[in-house]
Formats: sequence, structure tokens, C-alpha cells
Amino acid sequence: MKELKVNQISFKIGDHLHNNMIRTLYSVMIDDEDMNKKMIEQINLQGDQQEPKTSVKGQMTTWEMWTYPGFDIFAKYYVNIAHYIVNEKYKFDCKFEHIKLSCLWGTKYKSGEIATEHDHWPATFGCVYYINPPKDCTGLYFRELDYTIKPVHGQLTIFDAYLRHEVPSKPFKGNRYCVSGNITIDG
Repeated sequence: MKELKVNQISFKIGDHLHNNMIRTLYSVMIDDEDMNKKMIEQINLQGDQQEPKTSVKGQMTTWEMWTYPGFDIFAKYYVNIAHYIVNEKYKFDCKFEHIKLSCLWGTKYKSGEIATEHDHWPATFGCVYYINPPKDCTGLYFRELDYTIKPVHGQLTIFDAYLRHEVPSKPFKGNRYCVSGNITIDG
């Protein structure tokens, strides 16, 4: 697996009544077009498996996509990068086997479709990965941070799973494909 550069953006939040807290988002650019193509194929083949039962109000695959073509490769990237973040950025001595991918899914949004505000707790990390996002499509908005992750092709962003986020409605042309997943650390 290629060595990837992990970037971070930190936010200081709080006021005079609360301690200032730091929230950090980590992003990595992944250049793997074969993986991307396979994941789009699988998202299209799956169709909408969740109907309106989740916060995603667009097409969503099953929760356990890590054995499907393309998703299997993505899962390795995600787990390896999470392992790096835990050990190098959080300075926590975590063995690789303690990082568990608890769910992994794909979505396909059409113009105006949304994801209602939610979090991924009790997982440790959540993520979003964009594949060929249409120009001017909606990003992932974190209200607490007042920050939107702008969709960029090949960008994986990892965040603390308790951070609430949403996808607001916005018109655009084409389909907005993304992959999301949760990681839990059990040791």
C-alpha cells in the first residue's frame, strides 16, 4: 500500500463557561481509480437497501460492504490510516488488531437529497470519502464546528464519531457518490 500523507485541521471550541476543546479532522488523498470504479459499480448494483430508515435520504447500500469489490481495498486504507492517527497523532499505543471496522457503506445522492443530522457514536471514528463529486454538490456539514467538508474526488476525511454532522439540501447536476464507515477501537 502506498504511503499516504495525513493532513489535519483543528478547531478550538468553547466559551468562557466551558474549557476550550480541540476537535480535529484528518484528511488523506487516495489515488486508486480502479477501487473507485468498483465501488461506484457496487453502489449502483446494490440500489437502495435502507429505504428511508436511516439519516441518509438518498440511495444507500447495506452496512457491511467490506467484502465487495473496491470496498475491500478501501477498508484496508481506512483501517491503516485510523491506526496511524491513533498511534501517531493521539500518541496511543494501539495494536493493529484492536482497530475494528464495524460498518462500511456507500451512498448515491441526487440533487436536493440530504442526510439529517446524526453522529456515529459509539464508534471511535467515522469517515467520508468522495468519488467524482459533481461540481457544486453539497458537502458534509459539522454544526458544532461550523465547518463543511467540501467534496473532493479521492479525499478521505476521518473524524471523531461523536461529532454530529449532516448533508444539507442543495441542487446540483449528476450523482454524489460517497463511502462512509465506522471504526471502533477495542483495546
